[in-house]
Formats: sequence, structure tokens, C-alpha cells
Amino acid sequence: MRKFLEHPAWVGHARIVHGFGTAFAGAAGLDAADEAAREAAKRRTLRAAIDEALALAGEGFARALTVKQVHGTDLLVLDREVAVPISDTLALDGMLTDRPGVLIGVKTADCLPVLIAERDGRAVAAAHGGWRGLLAGIVEKTAAALGREFGCRPERLQVALGPSARGCCYEVSPELAEQFKLAYGPSVLREGQGKPHLDLAAVAAEAARRAGVPAENIADVGACTICSESPRFYSWRRDGQKTGRLFSYIGLRPTGKT
Repeated sequence: MRKFLEHPAWVGHARIVHGFGTAFAGAAGLDAADEAAREAAKRRTLRAAIDEALALAGEGFARALTVKQVHGTDLLVLDREVAVPISDTLALDGMLTDRPGVLIGVKTADCLPVLIAERDGRAVAAAHGGWRGLLAGIVEKTAAALGREFGCRPERLQVALGPSARGCCYEVSPELAEQFKLAYGPSVLREGQGKPHLDLAAVAAEAARRAGVPAENIADVGACTICSESPRFYSWRRDGQKTGRLFSYIGLRPTGKT
């Protein structure tokens, strides 16, 4: 099983490194009856994924940054050398940077990891797309921030969407479905299954198009976290507290490193 899924346009890219996590680290301890043991297992599987990502990124990458995701739209701009600790104490839902040698990542277990890059590697971003953040415009805000902070034109952005809850399985209330229908159109919903079902990747793709990203620059490289078996993903909706977190990341290689 592949440990990380990849966007074909970025495989072998001179500047961009990335990956969308799977549950390759396994589930040992995640189903423990004791909460402390479960939390320790979650930390262990996440740490294994981060270490593997750093190893795959190769020479020049010494750290991977994550934040405390809160289902909002606030972003952290890393536009200089990282001199202060960045950790899960910072309540944010995305990061963007033009600095080489740093992986920026998001943790998910049904929410959508969104990775964005200027096609020549001018800057990159990682965003956490839960339904609240998507409805509040995190994709549009991330694309706009890349333009404002680093001069990345939307037509030069490439967007990759990772594993998440999809329309086949992600049941939502009629009230929430109506909010998404009004905001992004009926194509983000799948009807005819009793209650409406929401497709988070379809929402993000529509949001990216509205932000000016050409449709041909938007790639869905994931699958449904709830029902996929090969590869298998962690899923809150399927397993509740007894699940881990997928780690998805993006970064820029230092010049001359391949």
C-alpha cells in the first residue's frame, strides 16, 4: 500500500514536495478502552506519518509544522525564517509559505486536506477543509492570501484535494445541505439516499474555480475516507474516538536539492 497519495503534476517537480496521508501507520492501540491509551496511540501514529513525510521529502527538510485546527478560516503566513515555535497551540486552519525546507501540514479524519501551489513553486499552502471552514470560504481565502502575500496569480495556482468524506457516505442534515446548495450549487450534494449527502471535495473544487483557479488545474487525488478499503484511511464518522489522524503536507525544496 502506498503510504502517501500524490498529485501527478507534482511528482518529480523541481521545487514542490507533497503527500496525502493514508492509514499506513496502522491502528494498534486506537481501539483501546482506556482514553489515555487511545490518545497515546493517536500521537504515535501521527508522529510516524510526520517522520515518514520528512524522510520522503529528503535532504534539506528538518521540520514539519502543524497547528491546532479549529474549523475556521484563519491562516498563518510563513514569509521569513521560522524562528518561533509553531505548534498545536496556534488556533488556525491553514498555512502558506514561500520558504524552502519546511513542510506545512494538516491533520484530518474525514475533513478535506487542500494543498495549493503556484505551478513553478513560488509558494505553497495547506488548508484544513472541514464543512464549517469550507462553508466560510477557506479555499477562496487561501487562494487570495497566496496572491496578496506572494504575488501568485490564481490562473497559475494548482489545487490538489485529498482523501475526505465524500458524497457516497457523508450524510448531513437537510438544513446544512441547503446552506451548501445556496453557497456552491446543487452539484456538491448527492440526493436520492434518504437524507442528503455532501461531497467535501466537490465543494472545494467549486470554491477554487470561483477563486479564479482554472478547472484543469484542480485535481482530486483522494477517495472517501469512510468507505475506502484500498488504501484505508482514518475516519471519525466511521470509527468515532477510535481513529487516528491522516497527515497531508506540502513544501518547497531548497534550491539545488532534488
